[in-house]
Amino acid sequence: MTLNISYALNKKVTNIRAIHVVNRYQNKGVLYVEPYSAVKNFGGTSGSAVLKFQYEKPGDENSTLHVYFDLEGGGSFEIQMNIPINGIYADSKFNIPDSVFKKSVKDSEVITF
Repeated sequence: MTLNISYALNKKVTNIRAIHVVNRYQNKGVLYVEPYSAVKNFGGTSGSAVLKFQYEKPGDENSTLHVYFDLEGGGSFEIQMNIPINGIYADSKFNIPDSVFKKSVKDSEVITF
């Protein structure tokens, strides 16, 4: 998953952190997934970040992404959103000719607040 963030606030952002708490299907546990790549562009009270996540296992609709904005002078705020992780499991019994799969119905989302 690629998360593109852009912001304009009344305080300077010093860091953006994120963790995706993935509730595995059929109650098989919880995974805590952090971005494997983060490109951050901070500039005064506006900026952007691109965070990339990779998932080993799928997660249900209650899987929650937490994004934290750390502010200059202390303090922070958090944004949460539920994002399921689609997945497929196959072993040698299945013949999958290529890795092209259908995208989910809602493949992209813009959140403004």
